Amino acid sequence: MNIQIIGSDKLKSKLTKQLNGTFINIVDKADIELVERGYSIDEDKVNIIFNPLDYDEVISLLCGGDSDVNLEDHTLTGLLNDRYTMITIEDINFIEAQSSMVYCHTEEAKYTIKKTLSYYENELKSQGIIRINKSQLVNMRKVKEIVPWFNSRLVFILDTGIELEVSKVYSKSIRKLLSI
Repeated sequence: MNIQIIGSDKLKSKLTKQLNGTFINIVDKADIELVERGYSIDEDKVNIIFNPLDYDEVISLLCGGDSDVNLEDHTLTGLLNDRYTMITIEDINFIEAQSSMVYCHTEEAKYTIKKTLSYYENELKSQGIIRINKSQLVNMRKVKEIVPWFNSRLVFILDTGIELEVSKVYSKSIRKLLSI
């Protein structure tokens, strides 16, 4: 399939690199345009408009759902010391975004994972992994204690002893979910 990318040079380069080796060919002129939000579209072509922060979800869509999360096997792929590792969902303590990276924390290690926090929130919700603040998701099976905190917030204490703060924004929905 031939696709033309309309957007910033940085994003074009990133998308071209990630789509290299797939059945998608990036060309200068095509009937299908992948358009970064804010750029003009050609009304005579098929346009896929996307937010630049969610470009990895567009790639997943174009590549037929290519994902590093395999819910059938209950695993996701993490990188540690230049080696990929299959991480079982049960082993995940929490997932967090720091700067431009996303990390998966287990008892053994901190792995780099490739998708956005929003992506993992949507993919792993059914597995008991929920968002607790703007930069963290937690595996509810790993929560040992819930401590009420200031300003309607909560603190989750994991079975490893790690404490994670639930922001006020997410606290209300979590209280409802847990009937507390």
